[in-house]
Parts: sequence; structure tokens; C-alpha cells
Amino acid sequence: MCRTKPKKTLQTELAQNGFTILEALLSLIITMMILSFIPLFYQEAQKINQLSDLTSENEWLLFRTQFLAELQGAHTIRVSVNAVSFIDQEEKQIVYQQYKNLVRRQVNGRGHEPILQNVQKTHFHEINDEIILAFTSYDGKQHFLRFRKENDA
Repeated sequence: MCRTKPKKTLQTELAQNGFTILEALLSLIITMMILSFIPLFYQEAQKINQLSDLTSENEWLLFRTQFLAELQGAHTIRVSVNAVSFIDQEEKQIVYQQYKNLVRRQVNGRGHEPILQNVQKTHFHEINDEIILAFTSYDGKQHFLRFRKENDA
């Protein structure tokens, strides 16, 4: 018996393993297109990070503004070494205290609202009718908030 070679057709050539030059070029072009978008995505991610990242100075200014606004009309202000508490206009007890590495705000003993982050040390004290809040961040910056305590009615 004689064995004959099968006829080479288009189907048998495509069924062989391996890439043609056209397939290799097409996959290279697609890869290069995808890789060309990576720097654009990286740039946009950097811009978003810069815009959303509050500096510690801005964070401090926001805290100061919110804290002083909340104190307007507040009564029964109490100061301890690690917390300041008061009753606001709606008769809710507000407490500001250090919790781990941040300063948090609680309402009626509930909740956990971070107000300042990366706080290494806090110190609250009262001298006569003046209350002083001192904060030290991990980068060594110190912030002080000093205000007069209104006499409780």
C-alpha cells in the first residue's frame, strides 16, 4: 500500500500551530494601544489624589470652624484631660475626644465621626473661663484653639 500525502488546503494550513506575521502584528498593535493608555490613567489618578487629599492645615481649619460654630449657643461645657463635651442648642450632648490616632466627635454617646487625623497627642484644659485645646500631629506640628467659656445660665 502506498500512502499519499493529504492535499494542502486553506483549512489545513490554518489548522497548523503557530502565528502568522499578520496575527503577530495585530496582537502587537493591540498591546501597544492598551499600554499607551497607562500613562494617561496614571496622570488622572495623581490629579484625583492631589485634589482629594486634604492637607493637615486645611483639616485643622475645617475642625476649628466646625467646632466654634457648634459652640455657639452651647451650654454645660465640660473639659477633662482627654475630652471636651457640651450640650448643643438641640439638647444633644456632643463630645470631642482623642481615639487612637484621631480626634472624633460623638453625639449622645453614639457614633464615630473622625474630625482630625494623624493626631499623636491631645491636651484639653481649662484655665479660669478660658478653654485651650492643644493638638500635636505625627509630623510635629502643633495647633491650639483657645476660646472663652460663656457662663452657664
